[in-house]
Amino acid sequence: MNLRTGLRAAGAVLAACATVCVAVLAGCAPGAPKRTTVEFWQPFEASRYDSVIARFERANPALTVHVRTIEAGAMRDSIAAALASGALPDLCVLDSTTLPALLEHGDLSDWSAGVADLRDSLVGWESCSVGDALYGMPWLAAPRLLVYDHDRFVRAGLDPAEVLSGWEAFSRASAKLRRVGGMPVMGFARDGLFAACLPALAADDSVRWDDDERVLALEAMVRLRAQGMVGTQDSLERAFESGTLAVIAAGPAFARRIAGRPHVGIAPLPGLVTPATCLVLASFARSRHKEAALRFARALDSDSEAVELADRFPDWVPARRVAPAGTGAGALFASQVPRAWFAPATAAEAARRAVLEAAFAASLLQGTGVRASLAAAQASLDSLAGVHP
Repeated sequence: MNLRTGLRAAGAVLAACATVCVAVLAGCAPGAPKRTTVEFWQPFEASRYDSVIARFERANPALTVHVRTIEAGAMRDSIAAALASGALPDLCVLDSTTLPALLEHGDLSDWSAGVADLRDSLVGWESCSVGDALYGMPWLAAPRLLVYDHDRFVRAGLDPAEVLSGWEAFSRASAKLRRVGGMPVMGFARDGLFAACLPALAADDSVRWDDDERVLALEAMVRLRAQGMVGTQDSLERAFESGTLAVIAAGPAFARRIAGRPHVGIAPLPGLVTPATCLVLASFARSRHKEAALRFARALDSDSEAVELADRFPDWVPARRVAPAGTGAGALFASQVPRAWFAPATAAEAARRAVLEAAFAASLLQGTGVRASLAAAQASLDSLAGVHP
């Protein structure tokens, strides 16, 4: 072997040794920190979260978020299976169909300390609270507005702003509106009579439900019902779109879809409150990464995300006391959130609501006198007070 060949061979051996040493050292060196994955269950398309997750992960390099989409109707069963197996998500979007049982059984993580600073900026806490303890964070809300056929009011010689300013005024004008075209005026959702009547009857809970003020209010609803129609919410929306119904109460999804049509107007519900549903962000007592879940929930519900939130979820508005900047139907819905009524997620409230809805149905659908139906409801509520404090 000549000198050049020997040098090349020695060089090859040294290079091989260097490669082995680097590999050995790399294997001995500590690896990059392992990222904690926040498992997030929710009912929307996962892509709606892409931008907020990207920002969150940049700000929290030790965390990553995995979004799993579960249809709203399947969420309760999915959670029940997860509770049985112990394979729980870290964060979940919950609604009124899932929250009461979870709160009653103590399945949710107590976030009282972690969200205390948000109490004044968000609304809907009653949906996820037991006493003073908070087991989640209100996130998205769907208040209701009146959607009306402006042309029907014009043909009847009526000013919508004046007529829709109060339930009594609307009731007095309903017969005149009915005569224009001979079509029903107001739609009452059979699957939501409590929400349909509450804006007219709501008052301080210290007032009895059989007092004169509430009797008069329900009598106005009965007169309005005589000029209207009853159906499911879906059927009422179809009737309005086809031009066979003058006014309905609807949420953001329907109102935004139809608001661009020339003859359609939108107005707040008269009265002190507007019934609303609420989506809540919550973790489970047995979730693995509760602190990380709370951190991501606060990012979703932050001021900086509120405007984009309204664009990502057009069927909802942020559950914020001060509405983010906006225009059109979305802005009007957002402005109603501070006066929204969210049902407390308790067995007592469910029982109370069932009693009142039965009273409203008796007067609106079965012809029972208003004073008699509300007196019976008050008697039932009085008896429930001893069962549900």
